[in-house]
Amino acid sequence: MRILTAMMLILGLWACQSEPANDAADQQEEGTEVVKAEVASKKSYKERSPFVSRFLIDVSVLRRVEEGNPISLFQEQASEDASQVMNLTSENIEEVLSTASEYRHCVLTTGNHTIVKIINLEDCEPSGSWGACMPKVQGYIKKGDLIFKEGYMNNVIGKVDEQVRTAYFF
Repeated sequence: MRILTAMMLILGLWACQSEPANDAADQQEEGTEVVKAEVASKKSYKERSPFVSRFLIDVSVLRRVEEGNPISLFQEQASEDASQVMNLTSENIEEVLSTASEYRHCVLTTGNHTIVKIINLEDCEPSGSWGACMPKVQGYIKKGDLIFKEGYMNNVIGKVDEQVRTAYFF
C-alpha cells in the first residue's frame, strides 16, 4: 500500500511539473509569432482531472476502473478538460489530424465502446475509406471486457459510418 501511495505521489508531482508541448521556440516562425497554442481555452496539466491525466500518460489506466464504462467516464471528464473537442468525420479528418499535430495529446472515441490515443502521427497508413493517412494509435475496444488494440487508427476506430467519433485535444 505504501508503494502505491508513493507512486501516486510521484505521478502527481510529475504531472504538475509537465509543460505544454508548445514552447517559445515553437512559437517563432521567421520573426513572427505563431498563435497556434492560443487556439482554444487552455487548461494546464495540473488542472485536469486525475483520471484524464493518468490516461494521457498510460492508456492502461482504463483497466483499473471497476464500476461503469471507463470510456464513458473518460468522455465525461475530457469534455471539460480538453483544450479543444471536435467531431471526427471523413470530411474533416485532415483538419483533425492537423490540429492533433499542434497538441501534445489527441484522444479519439467511437461511441462509448472505443477509445484510442494517437501515439505517432508520422507513422501512418493510407486509408481508402477515410481518405487520409491514418496514424498509429493505442487504446481499447469494449466488448464486454476491454480489449487492448494498437495499430493504425482506421483499423481500430472502424470504417466511415454514422457512429459518433470525437477527438479530444490536450
